[in-house]
Formats: sequence, C-alpha cells, structure tokens
Amino acid sequence: MRQCGVCGTEGAEDARFCPTCGGEMRPAPEGVDTGAEDTFEGTDRVSYCTECGAVLDSGNRFCGACGAGVGAAARATPPRGQSFLDDAVTMSTLCHLSTLASFIVPLGNILGPLVIWLLRKDQLPQVDMHGKAALNFNISITIYGVIGIAISLALMLVLIGFLLIFVVLPRSLCGGWSRPSWQR
Repeated sequence: MRQCGVCGTEGAEDARFCPTCGGEMRPAPEGVDTGAEDTFEGTDRVSYCTECGAVLDSGNRFCGACGAGVGAAARATPPRGQSFLDDAVTMSTLCHLSTLASFIVPLGNILGPLVIWLLRKDQLPQVDMHGKAALNFNISITIYGVIGIAISLALMLVLIGFLLIFVVLPRSLCGGWSRPSWQR
C-alpha cells in the first residue's frame, strides 16, 4: 500500500500519483494498518485514463499511474511539460484581451491581437478563428472612430462658422470694419 505525500490518501501499490490531489505516492509507513482492501469491487461503469489507459477508481480526480487529471481536474491542469500558453482557450482569451493594449500603445488594439494571431494561428485552430474575429472587430472600430472624428471636426467647423456669421455680418453691415472717418 502506498500513501500520498501531500494529502495522505492511500492508494494501490503500483500507483505513482495520488488519485485525489495528483501528488507523488510514497510507500506507507511500516506497521500501520491502513484498513484498505486489495480487492477491486467491479462497477457497471469502468473509466480509463485518457493519457495512459489505466483503470480509474470512481471518484478519482487524477490517474494513479501517470498523474493526469480526470474530469474537471483534467481541464483545470495542463498536461505535464505543457505551458498554459499552449492552451487554445487561454490564447483565444488573450487575443481578445490584448485589445486593451491600446491604452498603452497607439494602435495596440490592432497590434496585440495581430501578434498573438500570427504566433499561434498554425498551432491552434481555435486561436486562428478568434484572432481573425478580434482583428476584424478592432480594425472596424478603428475605421469607424477615424470616420467619426472626421465628421465631428467637419460639423464643429460648420457650427463655428455659423456662429461667426452672427458676429461678422452685423459688424460688416454697419460699417464697423471700415476705417473711421477721421482716418480717411
């Protein structure tokens, strides 16, 4: 019988990793009766590890043979030797969140998603799709913003010109802009 060095859960003699927390299994202390039986009581449903194919006991969150996560634990922890940056969901999220780079770098809302998309589009198809969507949205918003600013400036100039008519027109009609008679 082996015991987990992290949580103390007992496991099978051939288990290298704890089925509860994924920690490394160590030999149980000598002379301690664990109360565990070595017999396997079959169930109607047997599940296997997707990484190594070992039979999993019900309720295990980690494979006892290879340490891979099972069920929710499999989604929560990346496989050994794999960076979280290799995860498609993480990179897709970063692709969309990199839009906030525009608060630091001019046109960062386009450059951020573009860099992530160019780096990961061939390895992760999901990032290819999300990268294109993020780029399309950010380029569209930038174009709409430039057009909106141009229209706003044009309307402001028209409004300022319209308001200046009420200052310039009365003065010119009254002769206020001509030289006084004593200077002629």
